[in-house]
Order: sequence, then C-alpha cells, then structure tokens
Amino acid sequence: MGYEAVAGKLEQGKVVIMDGAVGSEVVRRTKQWIRNGIESTPQVIGAIHREYLAAGADVITANTFQIARHTFLNFFHGLDQMRVIGYPG
Repeated sequence: MGYEAVAGKLEQGKVVIMDGAVGSEVVRRTKQWIRNGIESTPQVIGAIHREYLAAGADVITANTFQIARHTFLNFFHGLDQMRVIGYPG
C-alpha cells in the first residue's frame, strides 16, 4: 500500500495496521542477531514482510531492534548465548 492510500485511510478516520517485530522474528527464526540475520538470510526478512502483509498489515517498517546491553540480557539466556548469536567480536 502506497503513501497516498495510507494517508487516505487516515484522513477517513480508518485504522492503519503496521507490521510487528521484525528484529525479534529474525532472531527467533535464524538464531542470529538482527544484523547477522539481515546480511546472511535476507530471504527471511522478505518472508517476514510477506507474512505481515498477508495478515493484513498496511505498513511495513524498517528492520530495527534495540541493542542496549540490558536488551541483550533480557532477550538471551546469558552472555554465552549472546556470544554465539551476536555479531562476531
């Protein structure tokens, strides 16, 4: 759906549905941190976007994900898992 279509829906007071967590889905599916997943498995990003569109999303957003240390620690089981899944080094 293009910008004009989304703007038209908003002007009419209609609901616009956005996609969900792309970064979390990449990690869940590939067991790789988002940058690794985007670089090594771009087909996964495409599949995630297609699934959100099939589910009714009007807007697909950029692939973003928090990278603060506390986010790492909340998401992963511990530092050892972070070292395996995270970006090299």
